[in-house]
Amino acid sequence: MLRGIALEAPDQAPLALQVCRRHLRLLGADVALGPRSGGNQIRLCWGHPEQPSEGGLTGALTWFGPAHAGADGSEALVQARCGLMEVNGRDGGRPRRLGLEVASVAAGILASQGILAGLVGRALGWDVASVETSVAQAALMSVNHYLAIATGDGEEPLVARSEQGPGPPFPTSDGQWVELEVLDPDRWLAFWLAVGLDARTAGRGWVPFAARHETARCPLPPALHG
Repeated sequence: MLRGIALEAPDQAPLALQVCRRHLRLLGADVALGPRSGGNQIRLCWGHPEQPSEGGLTGALTWFGPAHAGADGSEALVQARCGLMEVNGRDGGRPRRLGLEVASVAAGILASQGILAGLVGRALGWDVASVETSVAQAALMSVNHYLAIATGDGEEPLVARSEQGPGPPFPTSDGQWVELEVLDPDRWLAFWLAVGLDARTAGRGWVPFAARHETARCPLPPALHG
């Protein structure tokens, strides 16, 4: 049963803390902000907010975790140090910041999941006293498959560099932007034929689209956006 959580945060709690707090509240936890602590470390104490240390599950949510890269951090700094900017800018040949606070949001989700996992462990009789994660670890988790490809013996999928058009998302006629999630080439072809594109052009776009998660590049024929 979810009881209460006391959160100790810096004067300006980062987005990661806000996400963690929101997720736990949605699960029925009574979340309260405790005394302010120095630096950028966030302490999460499971138990009653008035007495969080009694039988509670404690955790830490920091910027860099075991990397010990300093207490001060930011979303942009984490994205730069952990390779998110390099991957996001690969199609343009230069690092590019993600416009969304992806690392901070992911860290907040990881922190809430860590607390829940710790509670499950304690319910099973394990001696779980604390959990810990960081914004940097969340960022690295999101690029781990790119790291595996870059350091492995295999080769990246071949993507034609002759295409000049942008990748997803795609604009609609009513001014919206949509992503396509297609895993089968026949469905990919059927979709583009249904919206009036010729089969040859649609076919040229399939390989870079299918390999986009491995290559971090998706140059498509401009007609797909037109």
